[in-house]
Amino acid sequence: MISYIKENLSDLILSIEEDKIITLLIDKKNLLKVAAILKDAGYNHFSDVTVVDYIDNDEFELIYHLWSHNLKIRLMLKTRLSRHDANVDTLTSVWKSAHMHERENHEMFGILFKGHTDLKPLLLEDWEGLPPLRKDFDSRKFVIDKFYGGKRI
Repeated sequence: MISYIKENLSDLILSIEEDKIITLLIDKKNLLKVAAILKDAGYNHFSDVTVVDYIDNDEFELIYHLWSHNLKIRLMLKTRLSRHDANVDTLTSVWKSAHMHERENHEMFGILFKGHTDLKPLLLEDWEGLPPLRKDFDSRKFVIDKFYGGKRI
């Protein structure tokens, strides 16, 4: 699989690591193209997408976990986004199962998945303010303001 990736994606990949999981780091502008190529190569299962908030670097890292049933190889596809311009193309056109994962990460981190047709909240219907899983979200202040009228006990 590594030779296939190097042969077909070398100009789109920033780095490749191979241990028990193949890890590809790519520029966000190439995400949709790389995802489509990987699906055609046999990565038919989209497991999930998660976000790491690197507040000190002022960026988010999106990590997509993929699986090939035929090849029996796991792959992580990573891309970095600025915290101030946190948007990336949706992968719902490649894997329909990306739908709910993208909604959750939009709700919890504020990442905009461009082209996603339904980014309405899953859990936080009346939420206002900073998304709650960002590292700059102050949960203590939120609880004091929401439940104690802004007064410390």
